[in-house]
Amino acid sequence: MASLDHKLSSYFDRYRREWDINARVDSMWSVLSFPEKMGRTWNEHDFYRVGEQEVDEVWLYFKEHSVALPRTGKCLDFGSGLGRITESLSSYFKTVVGVDISKSMVERARAHAVASNRLNIEYVLGSDTSLESLGWGSFDFIYTNITLQHLNNDMQKDYIRQFGLLLKSGALAVVQIPSKRPSVSFIDSIVGALKQVGLKNLAALAITSFKEGIAPWKIKMELNILSEAEVEEAARKSDLTIIRRAYIDWETFYETLKFSLLEAPRPGRSRYPTSPLYFMRKV
Repeated sequence: MASLDHKLSSYFDRYRREWDINARVDSMWSVLSFPEKMGRTWNEHDFYRVGEQEVDEVWLYFKEHSVALPRTGKCLDFGSGLGRITESLSSYFKTVVGVDISKSMVERARAHAVASNRLNIEYVLGSDTSLESLGWGSFDFIYTNITLQHLNNDMQKDYIRQFGLLLKSGALAVVQIPSKRPSVSFIDSIVGALKQVGLKNLAALAITSFKEGIAPWKIKMELNILSEAEVEEAARKSDLTIIRRAYIDWETFYETLKFSLLEAPRPGRSRYPTSPLYFMRKV
């Protein structure tokens, strides 16, 4: 166990350095990495509006599939970044806690929450891998999307374990982790992305990076998958029952900025990972 704790701590330190770099270079694009938005070209209003639409879509899914709605007390947004989702969740809960490992992200999220008069949000800078300081058994709802995919499998499983500890009995977590890599080849995926990006946006990203004193190649966003069977096992060990799963329609999201959920992955080849959204209930 001590060996695993040491490994997790080492991973955490590396990811924190990498995401502080990402935040300094292009904070909004590093959260929502639309190729055409790199180089600080996201409009702030549009960025947060996408978060509102995502949360509304998840709540619609609750109602349409007869999933008991979360209690409205205390909510955790894990991997809160700039508060894109956190601020929207604050409309549904009395208290929302956003936790992130990037100091720059947390500071900007706090400032935006104040400017938006979102007074029921508390942002916490993660200082290590443990979430115990947030309070075991104190949360009615946990939400995390496009966060665990950037952490390795050891950390993914450990955070599922900790979600089980954080939730009250009967409470709910909604957790996204990709289960399969893109079905197109790596080369085809890169070529497709480059076509969308264009030289102008690549140049813009490089310029903003150098202005921050950071070499562009230091920007890193690794993608790690965890099979559905492995997620099921990790959830079971954490006293979490997967009551439903949906699949994020990345094709529609990247084409229209509209977050939507499917009952099964899209058929055919895709340059996006198969991305289940797991609805987990604490036993």
